[in-house]
Amino acid sequence: GRFKVWDLRFVVLAVLFCLLGRALHVFPLSWLSNATRRLQIPPKMQVVIWFAGLRGAIAFALSQNMPGPHKDIYETTTLSIVIFTTVVCGGLTEPMLRHAGMKRAHGEPSPLDDDDDQVRAPLNPGAYELLEVGSGDGAAGRGGAGAPRAGP
Repeated sequence: GRFKVWDLRFVVLAVLFCLLGRALHVFPLSWLSNATRRLQIPPKMQVVIWFAGLRGAIAFALSQNMPGPHKDIYETTTLSIVIFTTVVCGGLTEPMLRHAGMKRAHGEPSPLDDDDDQVRAPLNPGAYELLEVGSGDGAAGRGGAGAPRAGP
């Protein structure tokens, strides 16, 4: 195969630094965002953003063009990070959401399900406060949220 040079210690350190780097961005930026808005990003959601947001496909594509004598180790390490974050982080996202109480049960309708004219209660009561369904702003006349639906 093409990927022959592997350094397990470098791979583990790279994964840890990626997780740390992501945390050093998600949590402070969420705090900054929460300081300026009424609808806050809850701590549980911040953890999900941190955990589920790592993948690295673009990083892998970029590693293909790395110059220098250590190109092979960059490629294999980046590939390892992509595999780890996709399989481990991606695979554990659903259990994490369930454990945090942020996942709807199978078959539970979406808060914005379109089978009737009312909006169901969201998982987080403040999650859709900016959604102004039937706000009386004349949206019905423009085919907006208050407009009658066509068809059955």
